[in-house]
Amino acid sequence: MTTHRREHLESTLLRVLQLAVRDLNDPRMEGLVTITGVEISPDMKVGHTKVSVLPAKFEPKVIAALKHAAGHLRRLAGEEIRTVRIPDLVFVLDTSLKKQAEVMAALYKVALEREAKEAAKLDAAAQVENHPTVKPAGEAGHAEEHAR
Repeated sequence: MTTHRREHLESTLLRVLQLAVRDLNDPRMEGLVTITGVEISPDMKVGHTKVSVLPAKFEPKVIAALKHAAGHLRRLAGEEIRTVRIPDLVFVLDTSLKKQAEVMAALYKVALEREAKEAAKLDAAAQVENHPTVKPAGEAGHAEEHAR
């Protein structure tokens, strides 16, 4: 099968699985479960389905539930997709969203620290200007010139 046909099947299977997972009535399906991608093997027999689960503590239960429901999901996909054979579904954890969230949290923390440093500098400058016995460096030089 050509790459184009495989890519089309991957995108269609992704869309169908994203909708089907929402309707699964399994108590193990907890947290935020997202199907993030489908990669079909060149022989079209296996579809590696990437799954993101938040929070991470629900990952084992959700993967077990998806493995249990793989036949049902495959049948639902077969009803929506016109092809000779729907690939077997293998579910794997996709940690890229978690890594992305960690990077975003770290960037946010750095931004907060920068803002705090800038605020501290502004406060220190304001205190120096408002203190009666301490004059900013620029003003002291002008006072000496006028006294001469």
